[in-house]
Amino acid sequence: MITTCSHCQHETFIKDDDMIHHSVCPNCGMPFFKKKTNPEALARIRAEISGKLNKKNKADLKSKKLLENHKKENGFNEDDKRKLINVLQIAGVIIFTAIMINSKIENIEPIKEKQNFTWNDALYLCQYNIKNLANDPEKAEVPYVENIGKGNEYYFAWGRSTKFARMRNGLGLEIPVSASCIVDGNQKRIVSLTIDGKTII
Repeated sequence: MITTCSHCQHETFIKDDDMIHHSVCPNCGMPFFKKKTNPEALARIRAEISGKLNKKNKADLKSKKLLENHKKENGFNEDDKRKLINVLQIAGVIIFTAIMINSKIENIEPIKEKQNFTWNDALYLCQYNIKNLANDPEKAEVPYVENIGKGNEYYFAWGRSTKFARMRNGLGLEIPVSASCIVDGNQKRIVSLTIDGKTII
C-alpha cells in the first residue's frame, strides 16, 4: 500500500495497512493518513526501490573489484600474507638455531676471546671440561686447586695431595676421582688432560 504525507506529499510504500496510523513520514515526520494509490504510482515506487537496490549492489560490486585490484597492484593479497608469515616463521627458527649453536660454541671454549689470559681462566677451563666429561656433569664437583705450573703453562692436579674431584660412577654413587690438567696460556687451550688415570688429551 502507498501512503501519502499530508504535509509534504511524500509517498511511501507500507506493506501492512493496519500499521498506517502508527507510522510517520520518513521525510518530514508528520503522521500518515490512509490513501490508496493507483497501480501506476505503486509501480513507480517499486521501480524506484528496485533501482536503488540495483545501484547499491552495483556500487558494492564495484568497491569489491577496486579493493581486489588495489591488493593485486600492491602485490599483497591473502596468499602473499600467508607466504610472508611462513617465511618469517622459518627465518625466526633459523635465527634462533644460529643463536643457540653460537652460544654452545662459546661455552665449549669460554675463555678463547679474552685478551688477558690468567691462571684463573686456565683453572676454569680445566674445571669446565672435567665436569663435562663426567657421567653426570650437573652433580660433578671439581674444587679449586693451586696452579703448580710455570710461566704460560698452567698445571692443576686433583688428588691425594690436593683435593679430589667428586663424580658419580655408573651405579650413580659419588666417588673421589683424581685428575690433572695442563693449559697452554699462549694458545688458551688444554694440551693435556687426565681423569682417573685415563688420558683424555
